[in-house]
Amino acid sequence: MDTTSRHPKTAAPERIPEPTRRHGMWLDGVSPALITSGELERLPFGEELAGTMLRLEDAIPGLAGESARVGGIRASTTLGSLHRHLYLELAAMTAERFLPVYRSSGGEQGLVSVEVHPRHALHAEELSAEVRHLRRLLVQPNVVVHVPGTPAGLAVVPQLVHAGVSVHVGLVFTAATLARVDAALLAALEARFDAGRPLGTISLFAGFRPIGPAAAGQIPGPECHCPATARQALLTWRRLQRSHRWSELYRYGARAPRLIWTGWTGAADRSPVCACLRAPDTHHALPLHTLVSRCPRDSGLTACPLAGEGAPEPAERTQRFSVDNADSRSFGRLQHEVLLQRQRRLEQRLRDAVAADRKGADEHG
Repeated sequence: MDTTSRHPKTAAPERIPEPTRRHGMWLDGVSPALITSGELERLPFGEELAGTMLRLEDAIPGLAGESARVGGIRASTTLGSLHRHLYLELAAMTAERFLPVYRSSGGEQGLVSVEVHPRHALHAEELSAEVRHLRRLLVQPNVVVHVPGTPAGLAVVPQLVHAGVSVHVGLVFTAATLARVDAALLAALEARFDAGRPLGTISLFAGFRPIGPAAAGQIPGPECHCPATARQALLTWRRLQRSHRWSELYRYGARAPRLIWTGWTGAADRSPVCACLRAPDTHHALPLHTLVSRCPRDSGLTACPLAGEGAPEPAERTQRFSVDNADSRSFGRLQHEVLLQRQRRLEQRLRDAVAADRKGADEHG
């Protein structure tokens, strides 16, 4: 494939419309029973449900059933390897279940985000090996590999995109980190284009977790419940996505990357209903109980000045309504802390599952 005259970095500038977009929802976490029973497909999500985010915790309830099948957890090699096996089984089953939806929607729905273990998230070599292992076992085209937005996570993005794997970069807390994620996704997709490979089969996502107080009073409007970091991220994301380099990739069939809001805690959190976050260029990841309460389309969206898809925001507007997140080292430490806490919680829940399994075996023995 001759890319000399068509490379996104060198092609002649021209006005190219952005791809059609619509807001989408992700189910954040799912139980094995919800998948095996077929109940998930019967929930009234309609076309808004873009995909399912599988969490490592989702496979823990299956430990008891696996214990009965293989003769007890104590007979397995290690608890960690058993959990990993169950998680990959759940991921493969979920991806297979939603493959028809993925194909019939042209790749817009039926996606399944599968995360790597947090213990690999800070070490590039370990993370790269884990990603290769995931892709050997999960070959369905609707699988999206979820890596953290750490330096190690961003380092494996080219490896995934080169192999034609869809990518979800998570654990992003600031607009500065979001810009680095955008740069990694853009460079990886351009490298794939240089190699003469098609772009339209790859879906790219950036998972942003808003932190900090709401932006009440910062932007005109009577009702707004968004954290200021979320507003800054949205403005930054829109500015980045309107670049000429992305427009050229769209011209050659690339899918528009999506910004996913993550980390919502429940129905009491009013942020998901703010229209500036629930926009055509964003997705939301919500737990089941919150997602059911929001779908089908919620007519009670709060009016917000950022909800529109108008002209790019001037830099001074972005700065005016931003929060101070210039200290990237602090947020790097936050990523590290969140990953360690997540690993500890996983290990504790696995130990609790073992204890419950053994207690049940003793009571029935």
